[in-house]
Amino acid sequence: MQRSGLITGKALRGADMQHTVKRLGHTALHNMPDTTFHIPTLHTQDDADAVMFELQDLPCVHQADVNLAQRTAWVSHSTMIAPDDIAAALAEAGYQASVQ
Repeated sequence: MQRSGLITGKALRGADMQHTVKRLGHTALHNMPDTTFHIPTLHTQDDADAVMFELQDLPCVHQADVNLAQRTAWVSHSTMIAPDDIAAALAEAGYQASVQ
């Protein structure tokens, strides 16, 4: 549903957010920092799904991708969340992560 130029009822992430901000006449921040984490405890697709869920649930995370084969997670985030905070959230969920 659209109301007053804003999209309601769905979370915006990544390119969708940038497009919406631009459409509303504002400037989106295009140079978000990105961080790649090594997560040695990624063994199954369930692990990868759980890590993705944790990443998507964090504030200031705009995009994320989990690579099960390489046991990594790539995260695009604002400067309002530090890579150490992301790693701590993953550790709290049971997935030790270190910045690559």
